[in-house]
Amino acid sequence: MLSRCLRITSPIAITTRMKNSTNTGSENGASNINFVTPTHYSDALLKVLERLKGKLTIPVIYNCGGYEKKEEVKALSEYVDVFLPDIKYFSPELSKKYSNAADYFKVASDALYEMYKCKGYAEYDGEGHIKKGVLTRHLVLPGAYRDSIKILDYIAENYDAKRFALSIMSQYFPTENCKKYPELCRRITTLEYMKVVEHARSKGFENVYIQEKSSADEKYVPDFDY
Repeated sequence: MLSRCLRITSPIAITTRMKNSTNTGSENGASNINFVTPTHYSDALLKVLERLKGKLTIPVIYNCGGYEKKEEVKALSEYVDVFLPDIKYFSPELSKKYSNAADYFKVASDALYEMYKCKGYAEYDGEGHIKKGVLTRHLVLPGAYRDSIKILDYIAENYDAKRFALSIMSQYFPTENCKKYPELCRRITTLEYMKVVEHARSKGFENVYIQEKSSADEKYVPDFDY
């Protein structure tokens, strides 16, 4: 559980909210500091976190798309308490088609290994808030539940499924950008989602977060302050 967080989404937000601040975050009632999609400003983030090392009283979360360099993960691990990556695709055909990155799974799986090597399995405090480790997310896409199942198979073969923290998300919804991909111009069905959830259970996953279908709504998209 992430609970309430201090969400930071841009280099500007780093400067204005943290760099010259003595506020550690907990004074605002936050249980963590969540850097959202920070890959493109990770160099700036490292400098800020180095200055704040030892001053923060709540966990720092690196909330990313999974397509990370192992070297960057290793450098960040000295300052980041929790890695929150996506594993979006197994198929290089899908990742090439939708994200122009045929090597997505190779890069993301290598990065995930490095995250676990540095931080280990998720640990929680007495209130159930994550305080250390890795929590991995996967968004089930329309017509691609078989790809989701392959991702679960990979994780179960390479990690301890009982301890692996996993969020299986049903929140996909189509936007204007999806028009060139007709197969993505719909929400996922309950059957598609439950096939993935049931496969996770059959593989021995126990630390799994699942979503209601109502989460597939634009109102839940963060108002990024770029």
